[in-house]
Amino acid sequence: MNILVVFAHPNYNQSIINKRFVEEIKKICVIDFHPLNELYPDGNIDIHFEKNALLRADRVVLQFPLHWYNMSPILKNYIKNVLDHGFAFGINGNKLKGKELLTAVTVGGPEEAYQRVTANSFTMEDFIKPFEQTAMLMGMNFRKTYAVYNAITLGRENNTSKLTKLAKEFIDHITDPYLDPSMRKKVS
Repeated sequence: MNILVVFAHPNYNQSIINKRFVEEIKKICVIDFHPLNELYPDGNIDIHFEKNALLRADRVVLQFPLHWYNMSPILKNYIKNVLDHGFAFGINGNKLKGKELLTAVTVGGPEEAYQRVTANSFTMEDFIKPFEQTAMLMGMNFRKTYAVYNAITLGRENNTSKLTKLAKEFIDHITDPYLDPSMRKKVS
């Protein structure tokens, strides 16, 4: 399975958890890693290059910190300009049909803060719904989100064993062929 990780972290140098995830990603040769902020510091995305990467991928992972209940600006720019009409959706826009899309998200707050009865008022699944709808529009299969809560605290603690465990869970999740329910049936 060819996996494309579209990494969109505006403050990557300050994110200990995401740095650890990136270190693990770079060890795996089947993962095509696109750090948007590093590749396009001016925000001018090479649309042709990114579309070709999407065409090669079987699974696309959008990895970003949830900031103000949303994606980072460069990821928004990527979605707007790369996943455009005629390529990803609309007339002749079926280039990504049948591929998988999932999100990998880090958030500063604890998991219990993302419930309907809290100040955030919504669950993580609610915040991810626009990505699920985007996948549906493009004919992609949306897969389960990988979320890390308390990212700021975990980063400050800098507990190597915890970070290693999280990085392994992250890699296991994004490379898991059984995120596709049809694969489970083949094994059973």
